[in-house]
Amino acid sequence: MVGDLLGGLRSLEQVLDQLAFAHTSSEAIARTDDGDHWAGVEEAHAAALALRRASTLVARASLALDRASQHSSRIAWGPYVVAAPQVSESLAPRVNPNDSFQRSGPFAFQGSGAKVHRRNGISL
Repeated sequence: MVGDLLGGLRSLEQVLDQLAFAHTSSEAIARTDDGDHWAGVEEAHAAALALRRASTLVARASLALDRASQHSSRIAWGPYVVAAPQVSESLAPRVNPNDSFQRSGPFAFQGSGAKVHRRNGISL
């Protein structure tokens, strides 16, 4: 995809250069709407200058896109894999047989003397 865009930009640059050349090479027949030859020549040169400026900007965009293409070509895209987060056992809640959560730790084991208050199936 990036290569296709790069080819399009290079073609656009070439067309802009050709249009700029056409404006200045045909100045002998350039006229404004009211027939003024010298004003037509001035407008033709102004248009050619603007077209060359556009061509230069497109060339700069081509260079930036070429650089992006080089970086992109070094990427080996693989299948999307979601890795499970690594959570230590002491931080992860445990599910007891009654589907309520208990904190793991020295005060949460049965017989430790700690009271477990249940609210909506969750041990607090």
